[in-house]
Formats: sequence, structure tokens, C-alpha cells
Amino acid sequence: MASSSPISSTSAQLTAIERLGWDFHSFFRVEYPEKNKTQIGRVRKSYGRREYVCLHCSTRWSKGYTSNAITHAQNRHRQLIQASETSQNPQQSTQPSIDSYITFQPSDSALRNVFNAQRYIVAIVGLLTRRRVPFSSVTWDEMKSLALACNPAIEDCLITSRDQAMKIINANYGLYASQLRDLIQGSQSMIHISTDLWTSPHRHAMLAGCAQWVDYNYALRKALLGLPECPFSHSGEAQAALIVEVLRNFDILREALTAALNATISDESVDMVDHFAATLAETISQQEEPVLQGKRPKSTAKASQKTGINEDYTGWQGVPALQKLHNLAVWLRSSSLHSDSWRDAVGLSLGIDNATRWSSWYKVIDNAIRKCQILR
Repeated sequence: MASSSPISSTSAQLTAIERLGWDFHSFFRVEYPEKNKTQIGRVRKSYGRREYVCLHCSTRWSKGYTSNAITHAQNRHRQLIQASETSQNPQQSTQPSIDSYITFQPSDSALRNVFNAQRYIVAIVGLLTRRRVPFSSVTWDEMKSLALACNPAIEDCLITSRDQAMKIINANYGLYASQLRDLIQGSQSMIHISTDLWTSPHRHAMLAGCAQWVDYNYALRKALLGLPECPFSHSGEAQAALIVEVLRNFDILREALTAALNATISDESVDMVDHFAATLAETISQQEEPVLQGKRPKSTAKASQKTGINEDYTGWQGVPALQKLHNLAVWLRSSSLHSDSWRDAVGLSLGIDNATRWSSWYKVIDNAIRKCQILR
């Protein structure tokens, strides 16, 4: 019978461990392979069956019973047990044991044996997905040093590349998707599908598809089924095609009740992209190119020579090209449809202008000049 706590045991197991003359937990580590898994017919998660993993074997050895673990230690690690019993009974000898002067240094094989690779992978995936740590963190020297400080014998087991991290995340998603598919297939009710359109900070339109159903225990369940990108059009027809693809991935064949939010009645026209781009390119190339190259107009130069300060200069608001560039940047960020059309036509994000940071303005202007031929 599985225990409900990782430190609790049955009375028989406790009695067997307490009767030993050596420290049982210095020889074995307790693992729960089925931890946090919901068993069939149960609502609460349990630790499941336990395994005792030997800490002193070069190859992995594990059993699920205390008696088997004790027998293994007595047969394979007799000398270590005797040393442990001697250290726990100092009254048997008046002379200090030589073992007390020797620092125990575990071998590389023992260190690798205690390394829980699955737990390490779950932690890395959680940092990258849930905690929003950048994917490049797996290549950081500090991340590698942190892991090696905990266990110096696992250098070849670490995740050190973005491609490797992406493969693990995809495999992890496939695993959880298959488990979610099995839960949905056991639904006792119709499946309620709700959708909502969400715009990311980078102006990508993401369509969230959520499901609610009653499971085999007649408990209400809900889950996020998918988050596909919805480019170019936010119409009900476009969203329906994405939702059908998500439902097909989860084998939801029965009739589902669907409630869609943020679906436009008709596709929004994006012809203004071409108009803004053409006007901007013409203005930059013909009128304001000297300004962008760092040259001042003659009228401004003469006024500056007389007074030392150009009284008519009002910053970027007084430069027509920069005004149009600013309006274009604001217009592109006002809707993900505009951003999608711009990226599809130009192939480069314009950027965000900021009046308090010259570097952001420089990037916006540089991107506009680089794509000037396309904008024309």
C-alpha cells in the first residue's frame, strides 16, 4: 500500500529499520516513480509505490521492499555495514577508529547513480516554460557550474544546447498531451470548448483553446488544449479552422459546445500597410535623407550660426519623415493584423520608437532605411 507522505512508512517497515545496527538511510535512497500521477478512480494525487535505490552500487539497484533492501546491503556491502556499526557503537573500543580520520569520498559511479536525470529535466523544462527563463540559459557557464556544484560527475548528462532543450520540451508536451487525451476520452459529459484571442507582447495573435468537461469521477475538469497562432485574419472562419485542428489532435469526435470570443465579423482590410510604406519610402528618399544621414538643412544651419540655438527645432515632431515613421510604428502595434501583414511584406520588424532613448529611434530608422527598396 502506497504511503501518503514521503517520510512515512508502515509500522512493520519502521520496526525492521529500527532494529538494524547500522543507518539504513545512508545505504538507500527512497524514490517514488509514480509521484504526482492521478490513479484511475482517484481524484487526489498520491506518491504511489516506493523504491529503495542503493547508493553504493556502481550500477543501479532498486527494490520496492525493505526486506529485500536489507538483504542486499548485508550480502553486497558487509564491510560498509561493519564500519557503520563500529562508528555507531564507540563503547566497544577505547581506541578511536581509523575510519574517523578518513574523509569519505564517493566514487564517480556512486555520484552518477544518485543523479536523478528525470527530476533534472523536469526542473529545466519548468524554468524555461513556466518561469520564463530565456532558452539561452542552458548555454550559460553559471548554469553548468551550478549543476556541477551539486554533483560533479554528471557533466555529460547536462542540457547544454537550445536544440536539445527544444527537443525535450516537445517530447514533454507530447507526453502530457497524450495523458490529457486519455482523460478527455473518459469524459462523462459533452466537452465545452471556449476560445479567446490573445496578443503577445511581440504583436503575435495567439488563439487559446480551452476545454471543460466532467471526468469519470464526475468532477469538473478544465485544461488548455492549444495555443496556435492566428495570423492575418481574426474572423470566425479562420478561428474555427484552428480550433478544428486542435480538436482533431485530441481525438474529440463527439459533439462539442463552442463559445468563441473576439471573432471579427469580417476580415479587416490591411491595405493601409502599402500606403504607409510607400509614403514613408518616398519621404525618406527624396526629402529627409540628409537629416537621417546627420546633415542639417541650410536654413537650420544659418539660424544656428546667428543665434547658436535653432528656435524652430522641436525635435522629431518637426521632422516629417520621423513623424510618419512614428505614426507607422504606432499603427503597426495597434493590431496584430497590421503586424502580421507588415512582417509578411517586409520580412523585418520595424521596432518600437521611444522618445527618451535614442537607441530605439536609431533602430527604427535603421530598419526603415535597410528596407527602403522594399518599401518603395
